[in-house]
Amino acid sequence: MDSGKRDEIGENARFLLEGLQNAVALVRLCDWAIVFENERFRSWLPATGENMNTLVSRIGELDGAAVKTCLDGGDSYRFEMLAREESRPKPLQVVIRRLPGPWAAHAIVECIDISRQRELGHMMESYSEIFERAHIDLSEKLRVGEKQIGNMLPGFVRRELENQGVVAPRRFERLTTLILDFVDFTTTTMSQDLAHVVMMLNDIYTAFDRIAEMSGCERIKTIGDAWLAVPALPVPDDRQASKMARMALRMRDYIKGRNRTHPEQWVYRIGIATGPAIGAMVGSQRLAYDVFGPSVNLASRLEALADPMQILVCEKTRALTEAEFSFGKWGEVEIKGFGSQVIHELFD
Repeated sequence: MDSGKRDEIGENARFLLEGLQNAVALVRLCDWAIVFENERFRSWLPATGENMNTLVSRIGELDGAAVKTCLDGGDSYRFEMLAREESRPKPLQVVIRRLPGPWAAHAIVECIDISRQRELGHMMESYSEIFERAHIDLSEKLRVGEKQIGNMLPGFVRRELENQGVVAPRRFERLTTLILDFVDFTTTTMSQDLAHVVMMLNDIYTAFDRIAEMSGCERIKTIGDAWLAVPALPVPDDRQASKMARMALRMRDYIKGRNRTHPEQWVYRIGIATGPAIGAMVGSQRLAYDVFGPSVNLASRLEALADPMQILVCEKTRALTEAEFSFGKWGEVEIKGFGSQVIHELFD
């Protein structure tokens, strides 16, 4: 920026404009010269050649006369456009406002990234089309079958569907995941009466669901004899790892107590891991919410490494819960996709 432009706005104003989250530029109305632009404005609306230091050169579709007419009438001028950042189209809402008082010869140009709103809008349209084609009144179905749907979906998912008709994907930077699997389940079930096995598995999973609810956690899904749970979503709290560890110990105590009073002996393995994950609605023919990512993958690896009746946790989970529970170092192993990992066994 040359010294003339630097003098045209104060250092304090430059500092404030540079720190804004949106793309912002200050322009002279007489010739649309850009007096100041912050880094985000330069990134979203770059100068790609010579003589590109005016607003009308950066935004080819801008009608300067229409903008001035609107500003002279005391209104702000708004429109939407597509910018390209690193070759990716980015939808922007552009707002141009005349500045007051001694700055009346200038206008502030603000560009707002509306990608998120567009994505949500497309998702809502997609879900609406699916439901219309199937002639489903989702609100009525949720009211009539609230208990059944409640068993299929986490509570917050059901509420978002009721209130918004769509569930936005979420990224969790630190989510603790638990996976339980029963040892030799397939071999055992094939040699027994299947109805009896399913009845026992239903009893156990019902108990696990109650333990999860009591612990502030919730089951996401079952895959055969595998049971996957996370802290109550959508916003896991700071005690999520402790809740998952407490739930695992309660599940252990339940299985031990059941084995003492039943002829069938159920033997489990449990893996618990803390890390990034994504939660989202998947599929279009059936309503299903799933979580996936490093936290889920590592928990699955730990469950596979565990000995029968063992609860293994990763180092992150242990560090978050060591003040409340007892651990024993299980070992340090190379885990596919995660490198060398220190693993601990959870006791009490």
